[in-house]
Amino acid sequence: MFKKILLTFGINSFLFGYVVQAQTELTLPFVESIHQSTYVNAASLPDHKVSIGLPGISSVSFDVTNTGFTYNDIVNDETKKYDPYKALNAMSKENYMNIGNKTDLFSLRVKVRSMYFILNATESVNFKFSYPKDLFTLMLKGNYDQTSFNFSSLGINISHNREYGLGVTREGRKLIIGGRVKLLQGLANVYSRTDNLKFDTDVNNGNQLTASAKGQIFTSVPLDSSIGAMNYLNNWGNLGGGIDLAVSYKFTPKWQLTLAANNIGFIDWKTNLKSYEMDGKGGFDGADILGPYVNSNSFKFSEIVDSLNKAFKLKENKAVAYRTWLTPQFYTMLNYHVFKNTSIGASLFLEAFVKITPTGTLALQQKVGKMLSATVSYSAKFGQFNNFGLGLVIKPGPFDFYIIGDNILLPIINYAADKFYVNRKMVGDLRTVNFRVGMNLVFGRIKKAESQSYWGI
Repeated sequence: MFKKILLTFGINSFLFGYVVQAQTELTLPFVESIHQSTYVNAASLPDHKVSIGLPGISSVSFDVTNTGFTYNDIVNDETKKYDPYKALNAMSKENYMNIGNKTDLFSLRVKVRSMYFILNATESVNFKFSYPKDLFTLMLKGNYDQTSFNFSSLGINISHNREYGLGVTREGRKLIIGGRVKLLQGLANVYSRTDNLKFDTDVNNGNQLTASAKGQIFTSVPLDSSIGAMNYLNNWGNLGGGIDLAVSYKFTPKWQLTLAANNIGFIDWKTNLKSYEMDGKGGFDGADILGPYVNSNSFKFSEIVDSLNKAFKLKENKAVAYRTWLTPQFYTMLNYHVFKNTSIGASLFLEAFVKITPTGTLALQQKVGKMLSATVSYSAKFGQFNNFGLGLVIKPGPFDFYIIGDNILLPIINYAADKFYVNRKMVGDLRTVNFRVGMNLVFGRIKKAESQSYWGI
């Protein structure tokens, strides 16, 4: 019964994820020539006095992350078939999955004396699912090898919202201070909160499971088909706010230290509300859930569903307003200008979701004339040391084209090496990949490319 709740909750979470706020971008902070770098570093300085982002084409970004296992972790090296037990061995105690997309509807950055002002409207769709290793241990192995399980970190947060941002950056002789306030318009959300989800095994009573479960699911989703698309997109009943802050200090013309804090904020959900609660205790015989299925033995999912439904009821409560918090992110960056057109940088990135996850990044930035700049980055993240990022900015006229991403360099190399044939080697060992592409109109270069300081590329 208890396993049924865990199984259906886990499966539903994954299914919700594919209808997909935070995205982890490690290379973008080192590419300050495009004004979108302000989204992760409010103290960044652009190349041009005016930069305009056009609707739908100035910035489109995607992020896919699964900290628990890679694609290669679920494929048996010998049989070439899916092997969930191999994936189980690769998981940490607590893991999460993220699928996100952000698209700029409009953006504008303007320089006025020593001040830079930025406006943006951005559509954001994001899915986060946190899951403990114990969940899949129970599903695959049952409770015969492990007697205690804790699933309190299990949860989902699926959100569709729109961001309206206003930012200001002030450049001093050595000190640069930047900030951005964001009005958040919530459009749809599914959010779960798990207060208690665990069980213990009574080994003296035939591996009997004593389970307890207490959690809530909140939704703010317009399910009435008569609402219409325009009414959905113009819903101002779910409002929130956020703030980004950054400070940068130039020790010398070559050395610069930057500190940035982003996504400090929340959304209050008040329209189209539903609330569900799961609260109960129960006992049942321990057995693996997915083991028989994986091992091609008889397996009747409906029987497990029925037995779990009898013990634990998901009841609908009175709808109440609720709050979801953004995922805070913190950057510490140090840059050094090596030669006239070459600089290197290092950063420490922290993200607070489920647990604090640190990431270290090294970056090399190189200009080639006035039209091209390139950034190559290397990151250590999620216990992996094969994360290479790439940033390219091309400026052939009063506009710039760019593509920036983390973990996109090796897939591109593998794709070319395999004669442009798509296969799992491109992403087989990656736990996370993201990229941002777009085009901006730019006017009024602030400095000549050959005399620019290292923080503008």
